[in-house]
Amino acid sequence: MRVRCPLHCVVVAILALACVHGCARTVNDYLVEARSGEPEAIGRAVEEISRQISRKESAGIPFDEGDRAAIEYLRELAVDSSISNHRALAIRGLGRLTTVDASDLFIKGLDDSFWLTRLEAVEAIRNHPDDQFVEPLLKRLESEERVEVRIALVKTLGVIGGDRVIKGLYGIYLAGPLSQNQDEKIHAYRALRRLTGLTHEFQERQSWEESFERRFPGEGAPVPPSAGDPPSDR
Repeated sequence: MRVRCPLHCVVVAILALACVHGCARTVNDYLVEARSGEPEAIGRAVEEISRQISRKESAGIPFDEGDRAAIEYLRELAVDSSISNHRALAIRGLGRLTTVDASDLFIKGLDDSFWLTRLEAVEAIRNHPDDQFVEPLLKRLESEERVEVRIALVKTLGVIGGDRVIKGLYGIYLAGPLSQNQDEKIHAYRALRRLTGLTHEFQERQSWEESFERRFPGEGAPVPPSAGDPPSDR
């Protein structure tokens, strides 16, 4: 028979207690930590709040008073925080939730001065696709210069779909040479194939131009959302 040494048992017990203590922290605990005002503590707490609330929602467990307070805190942080990364984290956390309507904050986040907050807002919208987001997304494309955000915008529009989106995607794909902004064009092309059911290859530009004319007769060449001056990142 194998006998474990007392020291081994003590170590195992200490680790078990540490795990229990760590796992026992609740949303309320992290909310108190977040409200401490320490930037690093806020960031850590917001991420954990988001994970715990999301897991509870996925398990079908109703939100309690502490959860609702934490969600309200995320909403406030997404708008009012002077620390750009905290706004991004709050938008990400709200975007994970399927039963919480934060569409107003996602739309507002599209115009945030920090590119990562804009990216998180686009990703959140992709998790909650709805026609109300089409115009704000297309408007963002008109001025967005960050490649990461532009590609995310194209992907998200492709998830929402509809004629207004299809027209915008044609504009992206057909604007300039196919070698220009190619990653963006590739995602627009993939979305067009999925939304229209057409199977033209990426290089078959003329076929796509003809399909646009058939779908939108008399409207001339599609106008692409173009990048202008981006907001200053802080």
